Amino acid sequence: MTTSTEREERRKREQGYDPDIARCGNCLYFTMGTEQERARARKRGYGFSALQRCTFGDFNTTPVGICDEWRNRAGERLQTTDEEADPCAE
Repeated sequence: MTTSTEREERRKREQGYDPDIARCGNCLYFTMGTEQERARARKRGYGFSALQRCTFGDFNTTPVGICDEWRNRAGERLQTTDEEADPCAE
């Protein structure tokens, strides 16, 4: 008999589930402000949405957003369609 965890894992594989897709929340450039800024926001009863920023483009964002400049924590970039079409592009 299979356990519910095994069934869950099988279903995730069948559906192509990816728990760590590219999005602002796991981008090298995403920040939620400094600990001091977060503590100040908590003290004042504000949410953190105003602190969620892209340091590359210098604009407010959400953790579930995505853009063409996304980089993982190692600095690797997503491959865009233009790059796939031209293998000589740098």
